[in-house]
Amino acid sequence: MTKTAFSELPPELVANLQQAISNLDLEQMQIAIGQIREINQPLARAIATCIKNFQYEQLLNLIQDGSVKPDPP
Repeated sequence: MTKTAFSELPPELVANLQQAISNLDLEQMQIAIGQIREINQPLARAIATCIKNFQYEQLLNLIQDGSVKPDPP
């Protein structure tokens, strides 16, 4: 999962995913993942895994800052 992968998605789709994560709206997250899956299956799987593992902040950091911060030791 990289900033480049997100930059290849339509900006409105990234914005929808960011909003869904910020609102903890699981239904909207799943809709966004489904739309991303049509464009980039590996990215959609990685996002789904992060959501499944409650790594919302990690996803938001990637979307906002362009870098995934590693889990603390």
